[in-house]
Amino acid sequence: MKKKGVSMATTRQDVTCPHCKKKLRFRFRDELTSDDIKDIVDKSFFKHTCKECNKDISIQYPVTLKGENYIVYYTPNSDAPIEDKSDIEIKRVCDTFDDFKEKLLILNDGLNDIVVEFVKCYIHDKLIEEDKYVDMMRYAGLRDDEIEFTIIDDGQAVVVKKALYDSLENEIKIKKIDNAVMIDINTFRNYFKI
Repeated sequence: MKKKGVSMATTRQDVTCPHCKKKLRFRFRDELTSDDIKDIVDKSFFKHTCKECNKDISIQYPVTLKGENYIVYYTPNSDAPIEDKSDIEIKRVCDTFDDFKEKLLILNDGLNDIVVEFVKCYIHDKLIEEDKYVDMMRYAGLRDDEIEFTIIDDGQAVVVKKALYDSLENEIKIKKIDNAVMIDINTFRNYFKI
């Protein structure tokens, strides 16, 4: 879909249909905006129809999404560093769809992804104290004065008051990040000022 008056960069890519095994050529948009987030989150953006067998196929490919004060690079199946010299404040890299989706939801809600990872650790520790096993959770959204997370193991929701996030955001000192980086549960602590 082309937006009126806007030129969109595209890439052509050959793909083999997993159903009929025909080789197909698709044109993919390289750059997205926050208007595309809903289609990304529900995966319809990556859904295409085979021209031969008419079956739907999901094709994950690298894209860049620019929001108001952030840019997120989605680089599935690649760990190549991103060279971003832009003056955009927040630059992130995601290499899995679930990370990409979560990052877009967090940043589009105006939250700091580093603080959100800290909140996830806090919730995880509290649940462990209550003898509840939690392997992974994902940010699900901001609702009024609450932040919702989904526990991946069982799909249950965990809700915390946004006041917890706000107090942590005021207390935690975060380093200035100039490059496009991956922020997740394994890396977020690297960006705290001590």
